[in-house]
Amino acid sequence: MINLLQETKDHAIAIEIIGGYNNDDEKSLEKLFEEKLDQGFEKVNILVKLDKLDLLKTSWKAAWHDGMYALKHIKYCGKIAVVGHNKLEAFGVKLDNAMFGSKKKGRIEKYFDIKELDQAFDFVNEE
Repeated sequence: MINLLQETKDHAIAIEIIGGYNNDDEKSLEKLFEEKLDQGFEKVNILVKLDKLDLLKTSWKAAWHDGMYALKHIKYCGKIAVVGHNKLEAFGVKLDNAMFGSKKKGRIEKYFDIKELDQAFDFVNEE
């Protein structure tokens, strides 16, 4: 289940995943992203808080579709903050940023520990 977090500026989306991530969540996130594009934003910054994510309750099909959607719309992705609490998540973000990040294009993915949530919001709220 995803909850929308309200501490973002107009060009950003912040969500918290609680429990599993399913097809409805994936569709909701797509809708939120497309609404930002429809509002005229060229890049959308995203914060994803994962500290309450339960991988055993996550639909791998939804995760796959989410990844494919992200790749198809990568040129519209700006800063991405992943907020979590373990080294595996941090490593995944580094790997993802190495493969898909581009400072030149303003697409930077960065990991924040749950204690750094305020800094993560600052990161995605930057223009």
